[in-house]
Amino acid sequence: MASEAERSALEDELSVPSSASPPIGWYLESSSVVHQLTSSVAGGRSCIIGRNEACDVKLTEHKTVSRKHAVVYAIGDKVILRDCMTKKTVKVVQCEGSGGGESRLGKGQTLVLKEGMKLTFAASEEEFVVKYPKDAEPIQSNSNKADADSNKADADSNGSDDVTEEVSDKPKIDTTNMTARQIREAEIKAMMDSLDSTQTYTKYVPTEKERLEREQAEKEMEAAEERGKGDSKFSQLNIPISHEVVINSGERVVSSVASDPSGGRFVAGSFDYNFRMYDFGGMDQSHKAFRDVTADDGNPVISLSYSPSGDKFICASSSAQPKIFSRDGKEIVHFVKGDVYITDVTNTKGHTAAVTGCQWHPKDKNVVMTSSLDGSVRLWKLDGKTLFGRLISAEVLRVKNQRGVRCGCSCASFDREGKWIVHGTKEGGVVLFEVTNFRNRPTGICWDAHSGTVTNISFSNDNKMFASRGEDGNVCIFDFEKMKGANGGKVKCEYKIENVETGYEMSNCCFSPDNKLLCVGSNVRPNSEESSFLKFLWAKGAEGGNLAAEVAVSKGVSVVNVAWPNKLNQIICGLSNGEVKVYYDPMVSNKGAMLSSKRKARKVNELDALLFSRSDGVSGDVFTPNALPLFQDKEKKSRKQLEKEGRRAVPEQQESGFLAGRDGSAANFNQDAVDRLGLMDSEKRLQRDPRAALFKYNDVNPTGVVTGLEKQQPTILANTTAEEEQDKRTKRQKTS
Repeated sequence: MASEAERSALEDELSVPSSASPPIGWYLESSSVVHQLTSSVAGGRSCIIGRNEACDVKLTEHKTVSRKHAVVYAIGDKVILRDCMTKKTVKVVQCEGSGGGESRLGKGQTLVLKEGMKLTFAASEEEFVVKYPKDAEPIQSNSNKADADSNKADADSNGSDDVTEEVSDKPKIDTTNMTARQIREAEIKAMMDSLDSTQTYTKYVPTEKERLEREQAEKEMEAAEERGKGDSKFSQLNIPISHEVVINSGERVVSSVASDPSGGRFVAGSFDYNFRMYDFGGMDQSHKAFRDVTADDGNPVISLSYSPSGDKFICASSSAQPKIFSRDGKEIVHFVKGDVYITDVTNTKGHTAAVTGCQWHPKDKNVVMTSSLDGSVRLWKLDGKTLFGRLISAEVLRVKNQRGVRCGCSCASFDREGKWIVHGTKEGGVVLFEVTNFRNRPTGICWDAHSGTVTNISFSNDNKMFASRGEDGNVCIFDFEKMKGANGGKVKCEYKIENVETGYEMSNCCFSPDNKLLCVGSNVRPNSEESSFLKFLWAKGAEGGNLAAEVAVSKGVSVVNVAWPNKLNQIICGLSNGEVKVYYDPMVSNKGAMLSSKRKARKVNELDALLFSRSDGVSGDVFTPNALPLFQDKEKKSRKQLEKEGRRAVPEQQESGFLAGRDGSAANFNQDAVDRLGLMDSEKRLQRDPRAALFKYNDVNPTGVVTGLEKQQPTILANTTAEEEQDKRTKRQKTS
């Protein structure tokens, strides 16, 4: 049998409040056995249910029951059942008096037990009924018992209503003919003699920690009571919307959000030219980014996408050259820019206009795709050819409109297998191509899907349908199988949803993990009284295209970009005010924001707070580098030592001659090409001076004048003329 210390540590691990107590008198009854809900260890605060030997109620009839499956404890006059982070949920059948119906407890969730409830643990078929006999003693927690004892002691005192720390019977002593010292000694002796017979009562005063735990337990009970009344509409639809986390990601529009395949990290791109990286496992309640990187200065971030392995991600800005970064935000690959003077996009090595989207191949970690306003969709292979250190595109798809004229490509997307590409045009068309047949005609076409720019195309997780969103305020859902079988013909959408406000060219949509719903965020005018919404639309079935549910996000703030990671089952929204909102539900979500929201933020340094309060709003540390010992030169160092440390005492002297400057600032394109191709060592080239090379052949005349012309040089007879000599004499006479 476990000791009291081991039992207390186990109950702390199962999040049992310190003020809890076992549910005396309650028991679980099945058709074959009856289990009393009591603690088998003295001093235990709860009753543990599971397959472990340390559990009070052992359920060994089914293997899916966890070792520590659930715990039952009493707070006040209520009995609470908590699921202890199990893979299988606890099925609860409500009694008739509480509304009826079925519900399930998720990981770490609680429920207030009532007499008559039916419980089923894990995949076991044995059903237990919660019962409580009428003649049982009332349930009291440890703190309530102490309060009751204290109140009883106060009532037994001399009728006084004052609360005292200690109440005891004062011994009676005859003080006749006794000095003060003798009286005191007699009182002490009488008190020592009465300690064994007189009982002392001390009023219980809860600590701050216990008070907070009690408040938390009360909140859990209220939430459990709400869940006991029946699942809400969002819970029935498996939409994680009950809780939210607000993350500050700057002051500009958050244009793109992307999560890695594992769901542990996500990156948010903004109109302030930066992207910020977040790690759920390393964040606390402050939710600060661990990396803030400028993707391309002067160009807002348009699109982001992680690789299938999650070790890299691609970032597309409004420039023509996307970049690939490592998992930690370090730039790895920079794409080449095409020749703007070549009209045929298939003959250029890169994009010549702004990039509108990017996506990593879902299966191949060495292939990425980009779309651009230059009218092309390009595939890039990371192990492909490069030009001057810039990656060259491997495949090019020309984008055309219904008349066969080149038009800008506003978005593109791989299917879930990476065998097909669907792109949207600036004129509202949606076109399907096979990846292996870029040169052939399209497989399926829908020219009139939208009346304006197509802002996004998103595939479902089962790869059976995809959705497109346009600036005309419409969302179209297509049957992917029908479009693949069109053989170059026109295809119409299955469902068309109207009046979805769209004001940003990067507004998107995404499917739920179970592919039943399509999530879109509405756009509103900035600083208006209108509220933006997250709308959940039925994606298939008889109700396909209809609104299933919607949630108000914020007034005057648009929902620009939405991501719904499958493993997390949480919704990440990028807003127009620079915030990122993460919605989750502990009942159906997994990790993610649930990890960071439980960690308390670090305490503020009191000294920093005091300095900030006296600094008229000026915050941050102030450094004077030259005053710090690290930056002081105690002894004179050589140039090589200074360069090794990353500092220079004086600017480097420029070389004389045609190729001036070691930094290459004065070099032209041909010289730069020679350096990149390695045809000549740059150090040797910069050290050569053409004038010095010619002078070494003239040892007699170092001035550089040809020796054959020296005889023809004029003879100098006088350094001044006669007039200049007369002027000098006149000036001397005046001064004398």
